[in-house]
Amino acid sequence: MGGLTHLIPEYTKDAVIVTNADGVIVYWNSAAEEMFGYSRDEAVGRLLWELVVPDEYVEAKIAGYRRFKETGKGKILGKTVEELAKRNNGEIFPVEVSVSSFEINGRRYAIAAIRDITEKIKLREELRTAKDLYQLVVDNTLDVIFLVDKNGIVRFISPSVKNFGYSPDEVLGKHYLEFVHPDDRESFREVFKERLKGYEGYHEYRVITKDGRVRYCQSTSRVVRMDNGEIMLVGVIRDVTEQRKLEESQRRLNRLFMATRAICQLILRGTSKDRLFRQMCRELVKYGEFKACLIFAVENGSVECVAASGSRVIRSILDACEIIKSTALRGKELVRRCDPFKCPECAMPKKCGTAYLLSFPLRYRRRVYGTLALASERKVESEEMHLLSDIARTVSIALRQIEVTEEREMALKQIRRNLEQFELLADKLRNPLAVIKGYLEIRDRLDDSKGIFREIELQTKRIESALDELASEEIKTYLLDKFLRARKGERAGRSKQTKKWG
Repeated sequence: MGGLTHLIPEYTKDAVIVTNADGVIVYWNSAAEEMFGYSRDEAVGRLLWELVVPDEYVEAKIAGYRRFKETGKGKILGKTVEELAKRNNGEIFPVEVSVSSFEINGRRYAIAAIRDITEKIKLREELRTAKDLYQLVVDNTLDVIFLVDKNGIVRFISPSVKNFGYSPDEVLGKHYLEFVHPDDRESFREVFKERLKGYEGYHEYRVITKDGRVRYCQSTSRVVRMDNGEIMLVGVIRDVTEQRKLEESQRRLNRLFMATRAICQLILRGTSKDRLFRQMCRELVKYGEFKACLIFAVENGSVECVAASGSRVIRSILDACEIIKSTALRGKELVRRCDPFKCPECAMPKKCGTAYLLSFPLRYRRRVYGTLALASERKVESEEMHLLSDIARTVSIALRQIEVTEEREMALKQIRRNLEQFELLADKLRNPLAVIKGYLEIRDRLDDSKGIFREIELQTKRIESALDELASEEIKTYLLDKFLRARKGERAGRSKQTKKWG
């Protein structure tokens, strides 16, 4: 054996150990000394398993050498395996062992090249952990992770693609444009070319799900070069449909608030009822984005359209709708989807697509003034319904105020007419009374055998009493007129102040 040791590389990084068929160490290089902590003199001549084999594997190692001695074969001969080894200080560490055998003068020997793979195992565990974490993220993220080659063929897609109704197998190997909405394909193709040139950024587009629904998506991607030099595009797709719906809902609410503000300003300016109705319809069609808006007035059991704005066709349909009119008479709220099966004679679904009818009563306490009727192509959300209901209540209060103002104006006119009548009547009574008093002054010169002048005097006193009463009522009426005019002036002043600060 000694003549062949020069053929074994002494200064290799791997520990090299040669044993005979009995497991006795006959060669121990310097790398083995460093790895296991035994000098060559301490190791040579001792059994292998006494030095480097952990206690729990000693029996198996002895059995393996026994088989090698008897047959020249072994389970690990000619292979590279991973095992655990033991240092001089008792530390157990992982090694990679490559074992082969040879014969000299009819005697069998085993040679093992041993490499410390502690760092390798550590790196492997880190990679495995990283892979597990990556797989955990890929499998559980709601966003879709994709890898597309430069020709647009999908090479990888995460399991979250199931959120669009597809399995990964249904997407892999297909062109990405197959899943993009037809109206967005051209713009998406241009963005894809820019991304391949190295430009990064967000892009919004629509995706067709497996069941044909449209989802709004936002994606970001970048170019990567694979180990084999192939150019790929890696990125993430996020479903922003709900976000878009929320933004759209907020936009509609903001516009409806603008309509509410305009209507409130009309009320504060003291606009007449007819103008308020007309402008209210225009504002709701303009800002509320309704197809049509009508206001029906209720008077003595009849319903009549008094203001309208929007599509003429839809307005004529709503004006003839008996459902709205009956709801207006009852002073109730209405939310109804136009159904051609329930109302086959109604043209709304054909003219307006999927149409919704809405009506909100203009009612103050038990007094029903009318109803606000609207037509929409979409389902109106609850927040919008609450806002429209508030608008109807605000207008109802304004209508009551207008009604009270009109009644007060009528009362003032009647008071003024009464004052004129009082003055006229007093004049008519005073002239005959003066004549009668003249006759009474000359009664001593006339014959009053029948007591005529006494009766005239009595009636004169009655007329004077009536005139005094009439004068008293005239004073009361005058004071009432003065009071009402003063109150009217105070309200006008408050209204101007409100407009100033509003």
